[in-house]
Amino acid sequence: MRLVFGGTFDPVHVGHLQMATELADVMSSKFVYMMPCYQAVHKQGVAASAEQRLEMLRLSLKYHDSLRVDEREIARGKSSFTIDSLLDIREEIADDSLCFVVGTDAVQGISAWRSIHEFSALTNLIVIDRPGYHGVDEECLGSECAGEGGYEARLQAFGFESALSPNDLKSVEAGMYLKLKLSAVDVSSSMVRARLAQGKCISPYVTGAVNEYICDNGLYRN
Repeated sequence: MRLVFGGTFDPVHVGHLQMATELADVMSSKFVYMMPCYQAVHKQGVAASAEQRLEMLRLSLKYHDSLRVDEREIARGKSSFTIDSLLDIREEIADDSLCFVVGTDAVQGISAWRSIHEFSALTNLIVIDRPGYHGVDEECLGSECAGEGGYEARLQAFGFESALSPNDLKSVEAGMYLKLKLSAVDVSSSMVRARLAQGKCISPYVTGAVNEYICDNGLYRN
């Protein structure tokens, strides 16, 4: 089974690391692959460069045996979509289970994802509960959002079936989604950036190596 946790990681923080390590434990997986994007297609104002975000991720994972960096999107050197990486990974792992990790905040916009109708043939989805998101997207329109209006209804419309437990995903290469509630950490990348812009301490929220890297490179300061 390949577990892939994608994101901007601008910067990577302790919440990312806790979620990834806990996910490896819950899924009984040897590794979780953290995959930073080169440039967030649906997000404006990424503050650090792709190379800087990648280096901070490498520094953060140095002492986490269960976490690995997947550099493919940054190695492309251009904006890309999740579907591109899923196709690459599927070719690498053949018919093994692939599980792409997404938060309930990000899954709200799933109807707009590039080639979303192809996802269920390529990957399973693990949807991590994020506080404040209840599975309803008020901006979602059209037949794919009919009925309950929640993300589960849309996932099912796009060909995914609900899994009852982590074990359900291990023997299925694609086409299922699993809802997980992991330990919550009150930290976000935007909060870390805001604290830095205000000259506040961020040491409780990032690893020491990342804190030092940010300071040495003068990142996230006005």
